Amino acid sequence: MFLGYVDGVLSLEYLISRDKIFITKKFVGLTKREVLLKEVRDVVVEVNFLGRLLGYGNVIPLTGGMIDLWAVSRSTLKHSIIRGVPNSEHIEKVIRSLITSKSK
Repeated sequence: MFLGYVDGVLSLEYLISRDKIFITKKFVGLTKREVLLKEVRDVVVEVNFLGRLLGYGNVIPLTGGMIDLWAVSRSTLKHSIIRGVPNSEHIEKVIRSLITSKSK
């Protein structure tokens, strides 16, 4: 299974495979991040008021050590946040189902 999204406005790409989440942000510079699904312990979805109206939000896959950072400072996790994801709650469900299937 591959699920991907490219947003030209936000310069964001993400791809979810059976094993990894790939996040690429291209703005002035380039940031790439890979998150192994077997290491994801929680998935946070943030949807503000405008996002609820327009159907998008942020998805943050948290690994073990990141859960502690989430409680302390969100800014340290900026490279792990997938911003402006259409239907973000569906993406959360997809990631959770892949995590569940990996743990069996």
